[in-house]
Amino acid sequence: MLGVVIAFVGGGIVYDLLKASFGPRLSPEEAFNGADLSINKIAATAERDTCW
Repeated sequence: MLGVVIAFVGGGIVYDLLKASFGPRLSPEEAFNGADLSINKIAATAERDTCW
């Protein structure tokens, strides 16, 4: 039981450090549009294809 608690607390600490160091990768608007469109400028599906 103690090992589970230590792993959970350690994982939370690592998560918080990474979140504080790198921050969110995408804004909420970019996340709504999708990572393919936001990062790579390509649509994941044909109907969402846009001209850049």
